[in-house]
Amino acid sequence: MKTILIIGLFILLGLGSSAQSFVVDTTFSPFFDIRAGRGTIIDGLYEDSNNGRLYGVGNFSTTLGSSFFRNILTCKADGSPSLPFSFVGFNSIGGIERHSVNRLVISGSTGIGFIDTLGNTNLLSTNWGQNKIGAVKCSGNALIFPDGSSLFANGRDNSGKACKIIQGTDTFPGRHIIKLTPQGLWDSTFNHDATYGQPGGFVRYDSNRILIYGNPLRFSHYDSIPIEGMCRIYLDGTLDTTFTSPINPNISGGSFLPISADSLGRFFIVGTFYLKGDTFRTFLVRLNANGSIDTTFQYRNGAFAFNGFGGVNTITETPDKGYLIGGYFDQYQGVNKKSIVKVDSNGILEPQYFTSLGPDSADQFSFAIFQGLVSAIIPSKFGGYYVGGNFLKWDGQASQPLIKITGLNGGIPVGLEAPLGSARGASNILVFPNPTSGLVNIESELRIERMELYDLRGARLVNGFEKYPVNWSSSVFSDASIQSKQSLNHSATEKMYRDARLKSLDLTNLDNGIYFLKVVLKNGVVLTKKIIKQ
Repeated sequence: MKTILIIGLFILLGLGSSAQSFVVDTTFSPFFDIRAGRGTIIDGLYEDSNNGRLYGVGNFSTTLGSSFFRNILTCKADGSPSLPFSFVGFNSIGGIERHSVNRLVISGSTGIGFIDTLGNTNLLSTNWGQNKIGAVKCSGNALIFPDGSSLFANGRDNSGKACKIIQGTDTFPGRHIIKLTPQGLWDSTFNHDATYGQPGGFVRYDSNRILIYGNPLRFSHYDSIPIEGMCRIYLDGTLDTTFTSPINPNISGGSFLPISADSLGRFFIVGTFYLKGDTFRTFLVRLNANGSIDTTFQYRNGAFAFNGFGGVNTITETPDKGYLIGGYFDQYQGVNKKSIVKVDSNGILEPQYFTSLGPDSADQFSFAIFQGLVSAIIPSKFGGYYVGGNFLKWDGQASQPLIKITGLNGGIPVGLEAPLGSARGASNILVFPNPTSGLVNIESELRIERMELYDLRGARLVNGFEKYPVNWSSSVFSDASIQSKQSLNHSATEKMYRDARLKSLDLTNLDNGIYFLKVVLKNGVVLTKKIIKQ
């Protein structure tokens, strides 16, 4: 019932028309067709910010003319072929990232390697591959450093012990974490290790530290110190003792991936996992720099899939400080959503986005259980977002499993509120501070004609609707006494006009929670802003 009320409120407020929606960018038309080949999944994406070239990796194969693409392809920003490029590599590739100016790192189910922009692999010493195979016999996920050295997760042999390091005729004891030199040889100066089992992988936290993660029942200790599935180390391998894992060490099931930290040191864990004290699965959580749960971000009652295999695969920040979240689910926070949603900075679903069918109809011969999976979302440096996954349709239309989405308003990057004075700013407002403990300021480039304030039940607050220039008699609305940067140093006439575009709300006497402000501007545009009182 609560969900129905909220959805009804959004319809009442006209959010479907005034909110910035997401649509498929038809200017991006992939030159390739990987739907008929083996597999149809795009797992990882990387965009070269210098020229807009896009790289996609996953599990697929296709032929175009004399070029054969297996599990990795590249195209220009409009989807056309970018360079003579052909690469035949791993059985499946899950990740791709920049290593240096002309080198990319790709990782997959059978190892890791380097390629250049043309797909060539002969970038390191010709002995690097053989050296690496000897040093990391049971290869797992890896982290490559700028100088070409690397950290590898080393698997187990048939006896259940870590695979031994073999260099030349010498066989060294088995290790679960191995550092290699730029030549692919074992770096014996790195003498730190996972004590009882190999980790799942590594993620850069900042320029000086690395996150290591894995199954908590297997990757339970680092240098004999309990770390419960995740720890943070310095570049020399020393354990960062200021970090404590939130993962439940007593439950095995699902998997998780840390995603790099933001400017405040917070980072996300996505996947399907269990937190300490919980016996139910969590799909997404934001952590503080010390590993504690950031309780200001809504992580309960997130993704849900009717077949029981739901989860979150990817998250990326939007310019309004919210997030796009992708994975495999049928509902998110109780609202019907298919595998992609937008949430605000506090993790609260914004249901006015992605109201259409979205991704669907996966390849029936592989990964069929995850029909409509979204594996990767990355922002384009040129506006919009690339979305990859396991789908053959988007909004009911035939599609490659790689599309670009953008906003409806003139090519403005998705989720970005244009600054006042821009072409779009004439129909926009600023609401600050938000969240607030009391006073909220509203500033518009155009005169504010009238405003309404609603609570989550859809009830309009008493006396909240007045027409300018009638004085605001409500205890909630009032004329603003604030002066913005734009209102300084203007004539008296201009200042009077500016005052018509500056208002304030006093929410001090209202309960903490979510409210919706509806604003009608002089040009007739109706905008709705969510306000959080805390």
